[in-house]
Amino acid sequence: MRWDVPVGDPNFGRAFMCECLSKDVAVRNLAGLRLRSNLDALQHLTFDTFDATIPGVGDALTAAREFIADTRGWLVLYGGFGVGKTHLAAAIAHALVERGTPILFQVVPVLLTEMRAAFNPATDVALRDLVNSVMRVQVLILDDFGEEYDTPWVREQLFLLLNHRYNHRLPTVITTNRPLEAIDQRICSRMLDRSLSRTVAVRAADYRQRPLSARRPSRGRSPR
Repeated sequence: MRWDVPVGDPNFGRAFMCECLSKDVAVRNLAGLRLRSNLDALQHLTFDTFDATIPGVGDALTAAREFIADTRGWLVLYGGFGVGKTHLAAAIAHALVERGTPILFQVVPVLLTEMRAAFNPATDVALRDLVNSVMRVQVLILDDFGEEYDTPWVREQLFLLLNHRYNHRLPTVITTNRPLEAIDQRICSRMLDRSLSRTVAVRAADYRQRPLSARRPSRGRSPR
């Protein structure tokens, strides 16, 4: 469509997508992000299936719900294995998708494998677009940060990615099993910036090592 405006108007001669087509494109884009996020494999990880009775998860659950209510800044969840970080990150993703918010959920080691492929000249253009989509998506959720193979290339790519989102104040959720001080200092400094980021320790015991009798049978899903 073109606006009926006089010569000299900034919109003169410019083509605009019609409203109905814009909605279709938005729906396709959301579906594409959901597919790339592999959320169907995590469909059981929701707030409803999260066991809030586990000692040590209360602060993280509250922070995750508050992030949904006011999706700004960064949320960093850190703690040991099996304490529920991935579950909460996926629950945030599902809640935002239901609201129509463009999100991308990525496991960091998998993301880096795709980013390496994106630098191959023979790679499909869609993969090359991955870097831009990760940098610019409205809400980015990075799971298992710090579990990637540590090399100068990896550190630099992660810094460039997170520095872009930091500078533009783009909402980002990060889960990590590593102590924050063990993460690249440039990234750690941004994670700890209280003007943007909220860091929450998840101090629960490993769910997988809990007796079966201590797990909620009605939900039966283990935090990650």
